[in-house]
Order: sequence, then C-alpha cells, then structure tokens
Amino acid sequence: AAAEFSSIHVIQTAGVAARIGAAQVKNSAAKIGKPCVVHDWPAIPTDDAKAEYDALYNVGSDLILQGANRATLLVFVGTGEPGEMALAVILAMLPFRGIQLAYVTPAEDYENPLQTLRSPSGVFEYTATQPERMGRVSLAAIFGPLAPRTFKEPLSTWAPLRPERHPEEQPAPFKIGGLDLPMVTFEGDYYKGVDRLAALLVGHYGSEIYPVVSVGETGDALGYGDDLLGALAELDCPGFYFPHASGETCKSPEAYGKVELLKAIGAAKQSNKKVVVIAVGGGVNGNATGMIAAMTGSVFVEVPTTLMHYNDATTSAKKAFSRSVAKSPEVLR
Repeated sequence: AAAEFSSIHVIQTAGVAARIGAAQVKNSAAKIGKPCVVHDWPAIPTDDAKAEYDALYNVGSDLILQGANRATLLVFVGTGEPGEMALAVILAMLPFRGIQLAYVTPAEDYENPLQTLRSPSGVFEYTATQPERMGRVSLAAIFGPLAPRTFKEPLSTWAPLRPERHPEEQPAPFKIGGLDLPMVTFEGDYYKGVDRLAALLVGHYGSEIYPVVSVGETGDALGYGDDLLGALAELDCPGFYFPHASGETCKSPEAYGKVELLKAIGAAKQSNKKVVVIAVGGGVNGNATGMIAAMTGSVFVEVPTTLMHYNDATTSAKKAFSRSVAKSPEVLR
C-alpha cells in the first residue's frame, strides 16, 4: 500500500494524458498525507542513446535532490510507447541500489516485464531474470486498461567464466551473495597472460563477441588496454577502445556516457554481437564501467592490475557513479 512508503515521486512523460495521470497520483498522495513530487521526463528521439542516458541520470539526480530515499515509491506515468518500460525500470534501479516502481501505461497489449526490456534506441536493456541481479526487481506493478495478469519466469542459470586450472594461475574463491565469482591471479609472463585472457574470453563467450576495453590514464600509457584489444583482434574479435580520465573526481556519468562509446555498443548489438565490457586496471574504471555494462545488458569482466585494485575495488563489487548533491555526495548504482 502507498501508506507504507515515505514519499511518492512521479515521472510524467510528454502529453496531456500523462500529465492528467500524474496529477491524479499527486491528488491521491495528498489524501493519504504523503509528500509527492512530480518530475518531467523529456521527449527523446527514438534512436538517440545519448539523450536516453542523459535523461536517466538527470532525472535520477533530480530524484535525490528532491528528497527521494530507499523507502520512496516511484510512479512512472508513460505513453505506452515501445521501449518506455525499459527506461522506467532502469531509472528505478539507479538511486540507492533501486527503489520500488509502479508503471502506468495506456498500452492495450501486455508486455512481459520479466523478459528482456530494451530502450527505444536498443542500447540500454534490463533482464529481471539475470541471476546476477539476485532477484532484485524494482518494477512491482503495472497499471493500465488491461485485465489483471501475473507474470512469472524462472531465474537464468549463473554461468560465469570458470577457467580450468593452469600452472601459472592461482584461483581465489569468492562469493557475492549466493553467487560464486571466479577470480584468478596470473603469475607468468605478461604477454602470455594477455593471450591467455583473450583466448578464455573467446572460448567462453564465443567468437561473435564485441569487446569494449575501458582503461584509465595509467593503464592507457602502459599499453595494457591496447595489448588486450590487440590479442582479441588476432582472434578475429576486433572491438572498441575506451580510454578515459582517472580518479574519484572523474567517477561521474558525464565522464563515461560518451557518444562514441554508446554508438559502438549500439552498432554491435544491431549486428547481433555479444558485447563484453572489459575494465583493465583502476578502481574507478571498474566501478563506472561496470555501470555501463549493467545498463546495456553487457557481459562485464574486470582485469585488476594492482593488488589494491584486486583486493578493494574488485571484491567490493560496487558499481556506481558519484553525484554531488547539495553538499553531500550521493550515489547512483
């Protein structure tokens, strides 16, 4: 019941019907004594992934600025256009590791919210049955003109890359929640290690992968990212190289939501490639690039290059951007 939430935040899309719906939600909130804030969702061209990305983070930041918290109910009043539900669900997953979502739509056909949802551009996607989401599903209810219906889907099987024992590798068993997360330290020759990693990725995920190698300034200068991308290209898996600024001050959506990166991921998806995002070195690199992978439904592989990165950023499993909101930093995860 709405009375169990601390506040209600409404996202209204363009159009008279959506605004009327948002006003009705706000009136209902007033009747039960709950604070209610209405946010505008911008009109976005169908194929503009960058505009989708900016809208997700701008509105997500506004939610925090306007007082949303973990106990907030988010109501997305939509138009029923294809791909809209995906954006609503991804938006709800950003603040505070997810807040509960009610989606209001005039659509006259059912859309299964537990199957893969893709944004209008096709770049961003969300699959509720992915085991790495550990059953966290923000979308709680859908309201519209259709008769009630319940959706059920089994969770997919967790199938990470589990390398067979190699004489120059040391496994480090690790779990997040109930999922094992294989971690391996390679102790042999550097170039042999790069070739070994490339071969493991292609062997596990197939030859139709599209690698996106993300690397910060230090790793870029040392050639780590170039070496790995080159090794993958030699296996007929060319990809995209994404060098970027390093450091905590650069852990922001603006630093990673680059047009060229989103276009490369979108083009790979249109070609039915499996996008594999590989963060080579750097704690912030893994934190932020992991967010891009999660939002685009991509495989994510982290390649720590120092013990600090291995023991801190990787094992923390935190994938997030930081936002400076008022005088305190908040996190979009």
